[in-house]
Amino acid sequence: MPGRAAEILELAREFRAALDEVPGALYQLGEEGLSDLMTQLMGVHVRAAQVATVVVTEAHIRGEVNTSISASAV
Repeated sequence: MPGRAAEILELAREFRAALDEVPGALYQLGEEGLSDLMTQLMGVHVRAAQVATVVVTEAHIRGEVNTSISASAV
């Protein structure tokens, strides 16, 4: 993959894995930390939906929607 694509893909994998650790670490956060975490997660949620739309559009443009899992709900 050219450019930053491989790095971005790896970061996305690491972030998804890190989310699994959140429940066990919540006790370490105070009120401000919990609020900030929620703000960040909601921002990620919104932005992820936007980026997913771009990914599906790219797959469609390439003609890969019918032959790949890029547009399926994982």
